[in-house]
Amino acid sequence: MYNRFVEVGRVALVTFGPDYGKLCVIVDVIDQNRALVDGPRAETGVRRQSIPFSWLSLTKFTIPVPRSARHKVVVKYFKKEGIKEKWDATAWAKKLAVRAKRASLNDFQRFEVQVARRKRSRIISSELKKLRVAGAAKRKEALAKKKADARAKLAAKVAAKAGAKKEAAKTQAKVAAKAKTPAGPKPKIAKAKVAAKAKSKVAAKPKAKTEAKPKADAKPKADAKPKADAKPKADAKPKAEAKPKAEAKPKAEAKPKAEAKPKAQPKA
Repeated sequence: MYNRFVEVGRVALVTFGPDYGKLCVIVDVIDQNRALVDGPRAETGVRRQSIPFSWLSLTKFTIPVPRSARHKVVVKYFKKEGIKEKWDATAWAKKLAVRAKRASLNDFQRFEVQVARRKRSRIISSELKKLRVAGAAKRKEALAKKKADARAKLAAKVAAKAGAKKEAAKTQAKVAAKAKTPAGPKPKIAKAKVAAKAKSKVAAKPKAKTEAKPKADAKPKADAKPKADAKPKADAKPKAEAKPKAEAKPKAEAKPKAEAKPKAQPKA
């Protein structure tokens, strides 16, 4: 947010005219184009005069002076606020001082500045190179450490897998050995138990039925209640008596075959 305004007591920098690069204080506003300023002359070298606003650059400093204050009042508050020291400490003032100093140099002094610049650039480049080499070495060490950690983790995983495989092989070998070894003689107690179980199974089996037992006389059922008189059905017609089958006739005795006649002898 802009907070530098044209007001009474505002410290400004003259950027054009015979008082170029000097500080002044706005004492009064004449119109929309001009202002009455005072150095004070004893401190900044600017006499009391009217200056166009286009020749001024406003700073961030102000002093509490009344409108159209006298020169003594301006000097008093200018010194009390320490405006000159505050201005010299700003980057703006330092830049202007460097620019003014370079403008006042002769040829030999400018050559000396050039040599100094070259030396400075060489020193900066050498130091920068050292820093780059150190950074590259650090990055290389970090990368090597990272790779070593990754290899160690991989080796640990491989060793764990190998251990698991060995354990599995051992368990399989134990199971196979148990399956191959014949079972030893069973104790007598176990044999007695097996014999007792077999006897109990034999006794539990039913014997084969030799003779069919006569069924017990069926108990007479309770007298059934008489049903309602059913309507008399029509007299069923008596079935025709089955006719006796005719007696099978005895087959005729087979006649004896006639004796075979002797074949006629061939004529001579």
